[in-house]
Amino acid sequence: MIATYVRRITISSSRKTIRHRFPASACGNSYKQQRYFSSPNNDDEIVEPTINTQEMQSTIINQAPEIVTSLTNNGYYTTTNFLPPSMISTIRAQAISLRNKGRYEQSWSEKIVNGKAQRFDKKGVFACEPDGQDYYTAPDLITYMSVLLQTLPSAINECDTSTSNIELSNTSFNAKLAVTLPGGHKYPLHIDNPQGVSVGDIRKLTCILYLNPNYNIGKDGGELRLFLPSKEEDKKKELEVVDITPEGGRLILFWSGKSAA
Repeated sequence: MIATYVRRITISSSRKTIRHRFPASACGNSYKQQRYFSSPNNDDEIVEPTINTQEMQSTIINQAPEIVTSLTNNGYYTTTNFLPPSMISTIRAQAISLRNKGRYEQSWSEKIVNGKAQRFDKKGVFACEPDGQDYYTAPDLITYMSVLLQTLPSAINECDTSTSNIELSNTSFNAKLAVTLPGGHKYPLHIDNPQGVSVGDIRKLTCILYLNPNYNIGKDGGELRLFLPSKEEDKKKELEVVDITPEGGRLILFWSGKSAA
């Protein structure tokens, strides 16, 4: 299996706020606003991302109706037509640069044991939580995060005509860059938000963008397996299993508190 790089963002409900690990203001609230950064070498130096922010924003808005329909009916949404291959390669290269600078740490998660959260390390998985200070190393990656976080929640909210009241926030979120090493390492089965608002965790929607180049289906492995609530109400089957290949450029969204992965 190739080393799997993913960009994972969890968006929260708009009803209350939690800590901001990645403040959007650190990298610009949208492409229309001026960005302010401090250069480590030259205060006058400006690093411009190559990502087409207007095109990305239009893509999000245009795909929003399909995203809402798929999330509502199927519990997840996925596409491989979100960013062009050249931009995926650029973001991946910048993710690797962050790793070379030592920005990745051992990834860990929590599981519920006897009603209490218990931390455990994910063997062979390392993660980084990028912020505005990483802009000069990863300008396109940071800009991608900013545009996505400032556009996707509002676009989904505006297209939501269901009675579920999605109500996503564009000011409360968590962002993570992760790499899974080859050799059989993997994410253990888990739910991103197992306890929900009962413990003050309002994470609602998980978004993953895979950065794997030249992915070979059937050879490289690393598929994402989703366990979704079954739609077959007349049967005893409780979960639907969906396997999704982590090919470069794939975007996938699913509910943080309802889908096991």
